[in-house]
Formats: sequence, C-alpha cells, structure tokens
Amino acid sequence: MTCILFWNPAISAFTKDEFKECISNLDLDNTISWNVWEYKKLESGQRVFLMRCGSDNPKENGIVLSGYFYGEAYKGKDWSGKNRRTYYADAEIEMIIDPDCGALLTADKLSEKIPTFDWTGGHSGRYLDEKDSDVLESLWAEYLDGCNDILRPGVCAFDDYNDLIMESGADIIRKLYGSSCAICGYDYSKIFPDKNSGVEIPVRYMSIRELHPELPHQCWPICSNCYEVKDEIIVERLMKKYGKSH
Repeated sequence: MTCILFWNPAISAFTKDEFKECISNLDLDNTISWNVWEYKKLESGQRVFLMRCGSDNPKENGIVLSGYFYGEAYKGKDWSGKNRRTYYADAEIEMIIDPDCGALLTADKLSEKIPTFDWTGGHSGRYLDEKDSDVLESLWAEYLDGCNDILRPGVCAFDDYNDLIMESGADIIRKLYGSSCAICGYDYSKIFPDKNSGVEIPVRYMSIRELHPELPHQCWPICSNCYEVKDEIIVERLMKKYGKSH
C-alpha cells in the first residue's frame, strides 16, 4: 500500500520556506516527519507521497515529495495546537520538488486517473490500495520522464536518482520505449521471450548532473552492461543517438 500525506502551507506549522530549505539541504538531511491519520496501517518501508493542497491555482496542488517510511508511527504533540491525538511517522525523502515550480503531477490529473481517492485534501496519511498504488507509480514514472522543466538545482532534489522509479512505473517506461537497450540495442524480449522469465531490462533515470536539454526524455531502458559505464559516457552515447540535432 501507498500512503498519501497532505500539506496545506496556508494552515500548516511547516512553512513553505522550511520546505524549500529541505530542497537545498537534502544532501545533509534526507528525512522528514509528518502526521499520519491511518497510523495503524503504517509499516516501515512503505511508499509515501506528499501532496501540496489548498492553493487557488490548480497547478500548485500536486505531489511535491516521494519517499519511504522507516520505523514505526509514534504519538506526538498536535501540530495544530488543538490537543488532538496525533501520530507521526518518519520518512526518507527520495525526491522533493519546489511547490511553486508550476509543473507538478497535479491533483486534477490524479483525480482523473484515480477517482476513488480524494486528492484535494482532508486527513493527512490516508492509504491507497495495491491497485491504485500501481496506477500512481505508473503516473509518477510518466511524470518523471517528461519533467525536464523542473530538473534544476533549487527546484528539485533527489537522494538516489536510480531508485526513483519502482517496478510498476518501470513497466510503463518499457512500454513507451520498448525492451531494447537505448544504447547498444540489446533486445531482452527476443532473448527472453517468456514474459514469466523474470528478466526485465533496467530503467535508468537521468540525474540533474547528467541532464542535457537536448535529450527528449529522462527515462531510458538501458542494459546491465551499458549501465555499468560512467554516467557522463551514458549521456554522451544517448546524445549521439537521440539528441535533438541528430
């Protein structure tokens, strides 16, 4: 299951400036704690996303953070000052995005694809079932693949860019770009035609350091051999084959 946290900067004790500091300081501290409504369902290692909500601009309501819970839920002081029973959980940040970037995976888009969940707000820390969790991962993979506009220092940051896309999302990338390695052309589907073989070509996500504006997208199926070379060589080879000038 996947947990969806909510953050409304207009009423939250966690300010927008503090959130942006998390982007700048991710290399120093990649953790965050948040209140969880359905805390009894929480388990260490679960997938978690944070939704910004409450803005009059629909482009500003959307996913601003992805990560994983670690440890157990714990009781804490009510952040709102209303003395309600409140439970929190710690999460390791995978990716964090400036809420004002104007290019989020929006609540409108999520509501269209997963209409059974209220993406506009409400209690923070509610869970998606497994089916909807897989749909969300696919949407997240498609979003990451086309999010060139936000891949700039200060606008987003991520801890380990090669783990940004879970397997359900990687399936979408393979459907978009095929089962052949984007660099050498090695075709996994021909070598392993049995879909139940368990062999899948890895999907690599390009980091901010590697980003080249002429690459048409950010996610690439790359075989294990090509994957092992230095990052700059991978980018150079992709540019030769797929750069806009080619």
